[in-house]
Amino acid sequence: MTRVFPPLTHSMPAQPPFDPRSTSDFVDVAVGQITPTFGKLAFLAGLRRENSARYDDPLAALVYGKDQVDAVLRKKHREIFYVWLGAALVTQTEEVAEYLAVQADGQNPRIAQLLQHWIQYKLYVNLIPDDASEPERGLFSSDLRAILQLLQVRLGSTGEA
Repeated sequence: MTRVFPPLTHSMPAQPPFDPRSTSDFVDVAVGQITPTFGKLAFLAGLRRENSARYDDPLAALVYGKDQVDAVLRKKHREIFYVWLGAALVTQTEEVAEYLAVQADGQNPRIAQLLQHWIQYKLYVNLIPDDASEPERGLFSSDLRAILQLLQVRLGSTGEA
């Protein structure tokens, strides 16, 4: 008895388009691993490319596409920025202090250098989403300058931020 096999094809089945919620879920899970809001803000701002103002995560872009990833990261950055603006100043101060301590491995001389660097070069401006309004930019910048200066004073007088 002779068996007849179906012809072999080398085509892949068509991939269904990715649901935007999937990209959002991916970003929510990734950002959710970062606990303080300030850390989330810094992380998301770090995914924005200076030369293009587009957000980029190479791994996510492979799965979801560059445009989709840009749109979702842009939206998430804006969302976290507004959460930050609504937080109490004392909470903001604690989170910035924690963030800088982690970045400096808890070493006070290194924390002092980071504080000076952030103030001198206004690095906090890089954390603002591109589409933030001028009043929002002003509020964010003035609060961050005040927080950084307070942490400098605190570090100088107590030896810790």
